[in-house]
Amino acid sequence: NGREVDAIEIYSDLLDKLPEDDVSKRGFICEEIGVCYRIMNDTEKAIEWYKKAIDYFKNSQDFVGLGNVQRDMGRAYAYKGDFQKELEWLNESEQTLLKTDNLTSLGITQIKRGTAYTNMEDYKKAEKHLMSGLENIRKDASWNWFMEMTALLELGFLYFRMAAFQKGIDRLRESLALLYEEDKTRTQMRRLGEIYLGLAWCYLGLEKISGATDRFIQAMNDWEPMDAASTQLVIEKGKVEELIQQIEEANEELGAAARQAYEDIL
Repeated sequence: NGREVDAIEIYSDLLDKLPEDDVSKRGFICEEIGVCYRIMNDTEKAIEWYKKAIDYFKNSQDFVGLGNVQRDMGRAYAYKGDFQKELEWLNESEQTLLKTDNLTSLGITQIKRGTAYTNMEDYKKAEKHLMSGLENIRKDASWNWFMEMTALLELGFLYFRMAAFQKGIDRLRESLALLYEEDKTRTQMRRLGEIYLGLAWCYLGLEKISGATDRFIQAMNDWEPMDAASTQLVIEKGKVEELIQQIEEANEELGAAARQAYEDIL
């Protein structure tokens, strides 16, 4: 958390020096402070700063900035487990971003809406929004490969939950291919463990226990936790303990290997 604390101090100093009427820049800085608190797992503080950012952006013509921070607000409520509140903010974000020509920002919000619907088990709406987001990401001239990969990852998890296991594997393999093809940062590599977790679940659904175990161990080997909040979200979403138990029930030896791989990262 040291870097985030330093960043908050720097941003706060910048905020003090900015004119009060420079509302777009002030909104951006408030949003970044909120992001720092979110990374530090202080969701309430994050929400407090996102609200300040929204107030500034509403007094500007920066609809992209407003839509982005409305999305951040929605994601903050996702960390609290309040998916209905998340959807309310994501809907506001989408309506704001439809006023712009920024297809990437719009697509990201639609992807997040799809994920929220998946969490609420409304799979028809989830697929609709994920596909819309994927389409907009692909159409934007400034193609964002990382968000296309994220959309494919979320579709993979969705199809697993719909028991469309092979379809899930296909989407997750597309996601994996993008991750390996593009130049990537350590931050972006955090998705690797998630993709392999999704593949493990899909192989388990097809009763391919050895394949599920191999992908699970790969997920643990490639794990790149970014912060306590995001790591916990991924573990819950991936239902890691449940996955291990199902492997153990199917094959005691493979289950022991999977559990050891998990315990090694804790």
